[in-house]
Amino acid sequence: MPQAQRIDKMALAGFITSYLSPKFGISQGRFKQWRQLAHYVDPQRPMGRLIGDAAVRRWTAQVAAHSPGPTWMMEFTRTDSPAVHCAELGPLFGRSGNEAGEETPAEELNEWLRQFATTGEPGFPRYGDDHQVLEFDLDTGERRLAYATLDYVAAAFYNDDEL
Repeated sequence: MPQAQRIDKMALAGFITSYLSPKFGISQGRFKQWRQLAHYVDPQRPMGRLIGDAAVRRWTAQVAAHSPGPTWMMEFTRTDSPAVHCAELGPLFGRSGNEAGEETPAEELNEWLRQFATTGEPGFPRYGDDHQVLEFDLDTGERRLAYATLDYVAAAFYNDDEL
């Protein structure tokens, strides 16, 4: 989002993010902890991270926590830039080959989706009690299991009546 990018480049980005956080659903009392962890994950994009956490990740964490059945979670990352919302759709549903005939990360992801649709098996552990998430780098195809990556988001956005 262009507005978030402008704010992220400002010297007052932290102050603006703090001021706007209640409008995104984080109380001032929870903002400090959220900011500390969000800064560790994404130090150059406080406003971008706030928007992503409020608009996408908080609901993902809630759905995973209250799922009535087995749940698997995959998060898409990038090596040199943020993986913006929907950046995975092209690689998931399209093919992008290269002239050398080597398999690209896009082809790997597309093949994974076809296997999952065919077998119903994602090929990585469930979300479960330890909140495992498979991270897939859209640039390199590297995969790694991460743990509790959304816990800071869930803590920042929980309602007092959920305690």
